[in-house]
Amino acid sequence: MYAAVLEDNIEKLKELVRSEGLAEDKHSPKSGYYLLCKALEKKHIEVALFLLREVGVDVKNNFDLRLTANDKPLNLSKQIPIHLAIFIERLDIVEELLKKGAHVDSCNSREQTPLHLATGRRNKEIVNLLLNNGANVNAKDIDGNTALSISCRSSKWSENEDEKLALILLNNQADIDAQNNRGYTPLHYAITSGNRSLVELLIERKANVNLYTKRNLSPLHVAARGRDEHIVLLLLNNNAFIDAKDYKGSTPLHGAVGNNNLVITEILLNRGANVNIRDDNNRSPLHAAFYNDDESIDEKIASLLIDHNADLEVSEIESGYRPLHHAIEYGTLKHIDLLLSKGADVNSRTINNSSPLHLAISRKDWRTVKKLLDNGADVNITDNNKKTPLCLAVEKHSITVVQDILLYNPDSLIPSLHTSVKMGLDEIVECLLNHGANPDGVHDGCTPLHIAIDNYRYGIVKSLIKFKCDVTAKSKGKSPICFAVERRHEGIVELILNIGVNLEDELELLHTAVKLNSFEVCRLLIGLRGMDVNACDRYNRRPLHYANFAEMTALLLRNGADINARDENGQTALHLAVGKELLYGYAFLELLEYDIDVDVQDNNGNTPLHLAVLEARCDTVELLLSIGCDINIANNQGLTPIDCAISETHTQPKLDLCDLFGGEYPSHVDNEYSPHERIANHIRNHLTRLQAAELYMSEKNFLEIKSKILDSNPVSGYSAYYQACRRELKKI
Repeated sequence: MYAAVLEDNIEKLKELVRSEGLAEDKHSPKSGYYLLCKALEKKHIEVALFLLREVGVDVKNNFDLRLTANDKPLNLSKQIPIHLAIFIERLDIVEELLKKGAHVDSCNSREQTPLHLATGRRNKEIVNLLLNNGANVNAKDIDGNTALSISCRSSKWSENEDEKLALILLNNQADIDAQNNRGYTPLHYAITSGNRSLVELLIERKANVNLYTKRNLSPLHVAARGRDEHIVLLLLNNNAFIDAKDYKGSTPLHGAVGNNNLVITEILLNRGANVNIRDDNNRSPLHAAFYNDDESIDEKIASLLIDHNADLEVSEIESGYRPLHHAIEYGTLKHIDLLLSKGADVNSRTINNSSPLHLAISRKDWRTVKKLLDNGADVNITDNNKKTPLCLAVEKHSITVVQDILLYNPDSLIPSLHTSVKMGLDEIVECLLNHGANPDGVHDGCTPLHIAIDNYRYGIVKSLIKFKCDVTAKSKGKSPICFAVERRHEGIVELILNIGVNLEDELELLHTAVKLNSFEVCRLLIGLRGMDVNACDRYNRRPLHYANFAEMTALLLRNGADINARDENGQTALHLAVGKELLYGYAFLELLEYDIDVDVQDNNGNTPLHLAVLEARCDTVELLLSIGCDINIANNQGLTPIDCAISETHTQPKLDLCDLFGGEYPSHVDNEYSPHERIANHIRNHLTRLQAAELYMSEKNFLEIKSKILDSNPVSGYSAYYQACRRELKKI
């Protein structure tokens, strides 16, 4: 049977109904109700009429089909037969269904009644049929719309047809002011649709012209934002409140101006609309004239508002913007011209204390900048960030605007000069200096020269020097030459040195350059100005004390550095060099090439060898021993270098001393031994060589060697290493 309905084969359906009968469960594909719904969906009219008239399908008790989540729909569209009949606009079937007991107000899942659906289809015959059968003319769907609201919504039907349909509903006591869930009435929808005749009908039938939606929109708000001035006049002629406010406090005049509608704006003004009324953000209709960047905005609207005494200086709450600020932010030059010609304050401030000139510069609108300057804009005005228009022009890299502003002789050029120096804007710096900017002007404790050096602006440094800046001025206690040295700017150092700057108070410049390993700067300081290579810092150290590399060490020594000079701790450059990492060992090697005292003692009595042992510098110890450092010197604690080595080795748990020093000990030591164990071995071998050569050894060291080294594994009273040394000496 289901297939017969789909095929629109009525004869086959009749035969099956006679032979098999219909199922009672209306959800079954073999039930008459189910087959009727399917026939109506497929627009198989003959089959539908057969099921209704001859079979007598029960269509009663279908008042409410608002489906829940667990409901099983009878058809894909979730509609009942009377709804389906209305969709296909079959008056005869609707009539037949009503005769068979179909409920005239049965609802679908969206709570729409047959009257809602018939109205939506603009089918006046079915609407009349339903109303004549007792349909509830004011029933509401899930959105709160009545049939009258639906009749007023669409703009695709002719005005005349909509009016006739609405008239039918009104004549059947439709609520003319029924509001849906959003608060919209039929009048709101008729205005939105632009259906003038329908608006006339509703007003004639006494529709309330001052009802508000949930967002406080009156019918006049909707009309003023549209394009039909006749509807606006209709509402005004029927006492629509002209200054009604929506949820943001906007009036119909705000809406008309914002939608660039000159005619409606003029109507509202001529009817007495308040030209200076404010919304919740304190915006007037004149603000609305410049809300967007649409160049098609008619300046006649703004002119019209001003001619009606619009206040030019109303400030918004949030931004503090006045109409002129909006014109600059969104408008065009013609709007700015208009406001200025009407007397707008060219120096009005926003909430951030920005002036119109600030805004124009920020937008890089150079034509507007020129216009504002020509109309008396204050070039010295500052915003909340203490920035003048000139400062902003510099930040925007605009040399043209900078030059324009300079024509008006701004009071202070220093902040702008500092900004342009920091940003490396050579051309603007030159322009400001040519206009009289003080090259020594201090801002935040710095001079332009310090800023230029700090940011390595070589070209700007040259410009500042050309304009006779003070190359000795100090910032945070430091001179420009000090800044240049600390930042290793060789080119700038050379520039400053070549102009003959006094370095008498800069005694530690060379120290700084040496610490920073800046060879070229050191070469310049010594070569161009002959800086004293033996000048002392607060620790009584010479530059040589801080040298880390051979090249730097050689430069200082070639220029007369005292190789044996001591600091406040009595240490020479060699003392400091032996304690440095291998990376800096080249300075140590360079020092040994000169006539240096390798056994000099510091204030603690330590020689370089002591320090090398204590610092566990194995290679350094071996090198010092090889050049003949005295191992017999004791420090203030009475310790010789070997004492230090043995003392440090005692702290190592890996080997017993006798194991360490006894027997045939190889001249090399594997990496598995600690640095101090390796150092002890170097010293053991050195002492053994001294004894074999019958060279001087202190009694203390001899006893140490004998008790802990030579006696540990004697070969004829001597160690094997000692015997090897003796044999080598005989060969020599």
